Amino acid sequence: MVGIKFNKNIMVIVHCAMNFNQDITNLNKIRLIDNVLVDAFNKYPNISIAIENIIPLANNYKGYYGRNGFLNDNCMYVDYFIAKYGFKGKIGTVLDTCHALVTIKLLEYCKISITLDKFFEWNNKNVMLIHLANLGDNGYGKNNHGIGFIQGKDLELLNDIMYLYNKYEYDCPITIEVSEKDYLNPVNYLKTKENLLSIIPF
Repeated sequence: MVGIKFNKNIMVIVHCAMNFNQDITNLNKIRLIDNVLVDAFNKYPNISIAIENIIPLANNYKGYYGRNGFLNDNCMYVDYFIAKYGFKGKIGTVLDTCHALVTIKLLEYCKISITLDKFFEWNNKNVMLIHLANLGDNGYGKNNHGIGFIQGKDLELLNDIMYLYNKYEYDCPITIEVSEKDYLNPVNYLKTKENLLSIIPF
């Protein structure tokens, strides 16, 4: 409705919690997912859908649980969907830097090496949006997830992220997605924006 009213595309972002290599062999499941997306595109021409990488562990009222979709499952699914149905430019990926950093850190504990460069490479073909945020200790818990890029090593990391953005010739928007103690006084957003604009050449 908003897309029609303002004659613009509305990006709908969904999290990917699928194991693509496993799910692609479950024909009923993959067909159901495909049909939902095809129907959405046919019914709502003013939307695009961007599928986001997530973190390996999440928690709810029952405690922590593991999930898929924290590597490049979103990228593989989008590649598959475009090859099968088309809709290039209507479906793509979101690269959440905080989620990628959480994944990298967790895999380090397991002696598995994945780099931020790899996430940018994976998303290169169909990226629609960057969710820009940092992490605290390990990305879990209050004041650890969706941290701003404020000072010190944060700024080195922000520079690294923008280096990769340019290396892979991204031209998608960047959303600063950071947490605040008081959202009426968004100090983390404002400082991150200031630091980001000091890096981006105009």
